[in-house]
Amino acid sequence: MYCRNLLYIPEVRWHLCIVLGKVKPRDTDAYNRIRCEHNDLINAHQDDTSDDNGSNDDDSTTVFGKAEVAVIVQDKLEEYFAEELANMICTNPLFH
Repeated sequence: MYCRNLLYIPEVRWHLCIVLGKVKPRDTDAYNRIRCEHNDLINAHQDDTSDDNGSNDDDSTTVFGKAEVAVIVQDKLEEYFAEELANMICTNPLFH
């Protein structure tokens, strides 16, 4: 849940990108991209929750959704989230 929350707080994700050397602190294009990605994440999350009528019977909190993985890749944060991504591939029946 902690890693998922890192994705949904744009200021935190921006800071993570800076600390990991993925963007420069004064790169306004990267900052604006992260803000746009945040809007995409929120829209995708709302679509996902409306599709399943708010039910959360499975353990979906441990697996990133497609939009979340896309943001991780776009921000070049795969190394930081490597363990979660590996667990997702190992435990998700879609990858078997």
